[in-house]
Amino acid sequence: MPVITSSYHEIRARMLPGDVVAFSGKNNFSDVIKWATGATVSHVGIVCSVETEADLTTGSLAVHIMESTFLHRDHITGKSSGGVLRNRLCHHIESYEGTSGGSL
Repeated sequence: MPVITSSYHEIRARMLPGDVVAFSGKNNFSDVIKWATGATVSHVGIVCSVETEADLTTGSLAVHIMESTFLHRDHITGKSSGGVLRNRLCHHIESYEGTSGGSL
């Protein structure tokens, strides 16, 4: 499976449910995961839906992922949460402290 190393906005239109997005966090917990597994990523998310936004004049797509994560900051409330979450990928990437990539 090829790894795509483009920006989110470049590949958003090609994303489909089932695509995997890999994250490499910068916090201590992520460092422990990467050390223990020998991997360069600390967790992954799976694209669960790709929908055209309500405002069809922009033609924008809303890509949502499901992920299990230790820390996530809600882009609206600013509150942190953890566990299995459904997130809009663009909001998650904007606030993510680390790097992300994916495979299509």
